[in-house]
Amino acid sequence: MLRTFTCLALTFVVVNAVRAELVTGGTANIALYDTPTNAAFADRFFTGTDAAGLTRTELLDVAGSPAVGFERAPTGVDLSINDAAPVQPTGRARQATTLDFDSSATDIASFLASWDAATPGFGAFGPNLTDGEQIGIDGVLRFNSGLGVGVIGELALQYDPTATFGEGLTLTQNMDANAVIWQLDIDDATLVISDSGFSFEAEMQTAAIPAGFYGLDTNAGRFSISTITAVPEPSSFVSIALISVGGVLIRRRRRIVSGSRSNTRSN
Repeated sequence: MLRTFTCLALTFVVVNAVRAELVTGGTANIALYDTPTNAAFADRFFTGTDAAGLTRTELLDVAGSPAVGFERAPTGVDLSINDAAPVQPTGRARQATTLDFDSSATDIASFLASWDAATPGFGAFGPNLTDGEQIGIDGVLRFNSGLGVGVIGELALQYDPTATFGEGLTLTQNMDANAVIWQLDIDDATLVISDSGFSFEAEMQTAAIPAGFYGLDTNAGRFSISTITAVPEPSSFVSIALISVGGVLIRRRRRIVSGSRSNTRSN
């Protein structure tokens, strides 16, 4: 009986070796390079309460939401990470965060191996990604040119292992329809992973269609993400609890065995 309890405890230790941490918040930063051809018609980058609370009509309303200059590289624009159920103003599709990651990962490959990959396809605005885990990012970039007013926003960080640039992490926009905007090439030395979150910095490469349509340079800028808070998933708590139960049962069994032996000696 003692051997059975011991094996049970060891089994749970192995299961808990992969630690799944659920992302619940944090910040990101997009720093577009300041060149004459890079997003020349971008007139405002909505962030904070504007990105979270304005309706689609209000975002496009140049009179009601006039142009405001925004910081480019190296400072960039700070953006908030959404939770699992962001409020949706009229006409919006703010993206939920659904990612849990392996906090025991030691490099980019093992880190990305814990992401559920998206499925690449082709949608209304060109190459897109569907399904898979993601991080929802609040930020809307507006463009105002002779062709009219347009926006890219409702950003999501998704994983596409078939990507031709970088390691596969991709920023998609989801205003009206999902479309690939930027692919990321992570700076290996900047990746930090812990049980309280992860952070990294990366180069951003613009996909072909948005590069032409929105006037974005192919080499668009820098992206960073950091201070993402995370909590252990319920499965981790279950494993920890079961390990504790297993330990208690083992100790109890040992006390019983020890007591029985003492009684035998007394007799």
